[in-house]
Amino acid sequence: MKTRRPLARALAAAALASAAAAPALAQQPFTPEQVKLGQELMQKQMATMTPELVERARALSPEIKQFLMKVALRHERRSDTLTLRQVMHDILTDYQAVGAAIAVDNGAAAADAARRIAGHRLPRGGMLPYLPLDKVSDDGLSVLPAMEAAVEGDVMLLKQAMLHDPLTAAVCNPEEIWQMTDEMLVAQAEWLPNYADAIPAAAARLAAHEANGTRVTLREGYQGAARLHTKSVEEMAADKAAARANASAADKGNMT
Repeated sequence: MKTRRPLARALAAAALASAAAAPALAQQPFTPEQVKLGQELMQKQMATMTPELVERARALSPEIKQFLMKVALRHERRSDTLTLRQVMHDILTDYQAVGAAIAVDNGAAAADAARRIAGHRLPRGGMLPYLPLDKVSDDGLSVLPAMEAAVEGDVMLLKQAMLHDPLTAAVCNPEEIWQMTDEMLVAQAEWLPNYADAIPAAAARLAAHEANGTRVTLREGYQGAARLHTKSVEEMAADKAAARANASAADKGNMT
């Protein structure tokens, strides 16, 4: 079996799934139906706000209001009861599930947990009721659209995120990460509608590397940089007597 690095692939699968889980609304104009639904959702959220917060929300720029409406539309799981603290608890649980799956090289489980993170519930009242009142302003919320751009199909930002992950960077150099990202985008194209415009370019870059002889070399049978030897049934049977003696010894000081 040919593989580049299983651990890095599991990490990358989680990142891709997280970015792909929600519809790419930012790249499409709102339909009249979406605009109507978005306005209804925003009105419903404002009904739960204090008068001071409502005043600040109404003073926001059209761009920030549209961004908040897009967030409300994207999260189809909206709660009328859960607070932000409860939603964050759900996200933390799934984040820990991603880590546990990566620890055993289970890319599918890591991707599933990442999708749950991306598709998390929107708390009661949306985002604004949980911010300090002085942060509900154009200046205070201006960072949100930039953060959103990171998961809206920007391949360079995706590659940089993978590059800065310490576990991935520990086993892959930048060029390996760049090509691995392109390879995964092409392989998972069906599930990445928000990267649809960038995937043909990724495929072209891989083809150019193949033609130029600069493709990252695959390693036959490679299983990771820090992988312990996996014992066979026969090896475990041969160690049975020693393992039983160690388990039953009262003083294990001389048994290890």
